[in-house]
Amino acid sequence: HALSSPLLLDLFFSVHKNLLTMFSIELGCKNIVDISPSNAYLLLRMNRCSLPITISRFKKSKFYLITLYKNLSYSMDKLLTAGYINQTIGKDKREVHMSLTEKGESLIKMLENVLEDNRKDLPFLSKEDYKTLSNLKPFIK
Repeated sequence: HALSSPLLLDLFFSVHKNLLTMFSIELGCKNIVDISPSNAYLLLRMNRCSLPITISRFKKSKFYLITLYKNLSYSMDKLLTAGYINQTIGKDKREVHMSLTEKGESLIKMLENVLEDNRKDLPFLSKEDYKTLSNLKPFIK
């Protein structure tokens, strides 16, 4: 069945809010206090790209949702300061390449487990629905 765009957007934001809540609970259980749930989600989205990646290339990727992360540079600085990402200067000195640190990779594994564990609790979302939700960027402006 095809979902209308407003309904699909409502579903997306509901799932996103629930993910942030799940991430918040998991971070609290693991006593991880140096990253917010939204920055943890941003790190997870960044990991879906081909790393290392520049901020401008990440913004253009299908994994970046501009309505959810208005100040990407600030969030990236937080991830860098907390030790979840590395930054290196490219050949063009204006380009800063970001990659995951070991700490970032460890957090990604934990978040992937949270997603997998909770996906089973959302049987109403088919794999096609998940794919559609992942590709919503063109509809969110």
